[in-house]
Amino acid sequence: MSASYSDYQRTPSETNGDGTSSFEYTFEGTGINIVGNIPNGQVKADIFIDGRKARRIDVEGIDNGSKRTLCRITGLSPGKHTIKFIP
Repeated sequence: MSASYSDYQRTPSETNGDGTSSFEYTFEGTGINIVGNIPNGQVKADIFIDGRKARRIDVEGIDNGSKRTLCRITGLSPGKHTIKFIP
């Protein structure tokens, strides 16, 4: 997996993977959206925020090349946080 760009405050950061790769990303703010394609028709993953499991996602759909919101985390305290995505 490789990062193609990284920005700050309401701007995207992108990584490329095959749907089986985990990633970790540190951001500053009160929330984050994970947006992506659905390879092989399904995405299942555990989402951790600051080392604590926030939720499990199980998203199905057709991979038609369109990106969609896979997970939205809101209501975090202002400041720096780390998200980890583990399929």
